[in-house]
Amino acid sequence: MPRVSPGEHYKRYVFLRLAWLDFPKLYAVLSLHEQWQLHEFYQPSKQPTRAELTTHIRNLAVVKPALVHQAGKHARLIQRVFRQISEELDIPRSEWNSVLSTPIRRRNPSPARMDALDGKRYTIAVVARPEVNMKLLIRALIELTATKQES
Repeated sequence: MPRVSPGEHYKRYVFLRLAWLDFPKLYAVLSLHEQWQLHEFYQPSKQPTRAELTTHIRNLAVVKPALVHQAGKHARLIQRVFRQISEELDIPRSEWNSVLSTPIRRRNPSPARMDALDGKRYTIAVVARPEVNMKLLIRALIELTATKQES
């Protein structure tokens, strides 16, 4: 398989950055672990310069060579899903977020499914944050502890 050039990596980063900012639901086509791999490699939630990204990728390729292939595979999947949505669906761009759940249900191997009291079936897919938000985690643990103490 041919090596991906720094220019191609940067193009992927730009696409993933825009997807992260405008259509984060696209990331839910990947499992949680796959999303973290993509974030570790391409850093779509950050704004590195082209030179910083190239250096980061070069360093990761030495330390974690398998990540180069894995992250590339994940990026191509997100690009393919985005392309399918934009080509196959005749809907305005402003409505894409509501439609993104369709391919997510088909691809993500581990979405949570539940039947609600109203008889409807709901599917929940995860969009991972690249870093742990400690404030939210602490608040969730405090609320969980308070709920446990009340019961």
